[in-house]
Amino acid sequence: MVTLSAILQAPVQALLRPSMWLPFVRPLHSYKETWEIDCPKSEFVSSLLSAVHSVMEQEDNTEFWDIHKVVEDGTFVRIFAFTRAEWLDVIEITYRDGQYEAHSFSSGVIPLVVPFACICNLVLFCAPFLDMGLNKKRLQRIREAMSVSVTVV
Repeated sequence: MVTLSAILQAPVQALLRPSMWLPFVRPLHSYKETWEIDCPKSEFVSSLLSAVHSVMEQEDNTEFWDIHKVVEDGTFVRIFAFTRAEWLDVIEITYRDGQYEAHSFSSGVIPLVVPFACICNLVLFCAPFLDMGLNKKRLQRIREAMSVSVTVV
């Protein structure tokens, strides 16, 4: 379960996302894919949400995922992924030009279990750190759990 400190700081951390400010540090802890689908947006979003619940129920899942925002027209979904140490990673899936852009990234170097971590992460925005491929694996797990066909372009 996620601590109250992490729950309260997560929206601020996701909005500010200090680890994404520097272009040469950003690729160390983020991953992007472009997805093509052959179904209506509403069916895609429904499949995406059930895939998130499916991934959460898997025995090997060591993270807690929270569906933070879903735009009703199916053009945007934001998911918070809290690691075991309560680092906040964010998954954003946006519909643009007939395709979905899936982006998973780590939001800061200090875990949100630490009080005022979202402020400390602002100061440490330039600290390089690796995600050990977790963001790429997250998007892969979502794709594999979806009931609709998703093609990576």
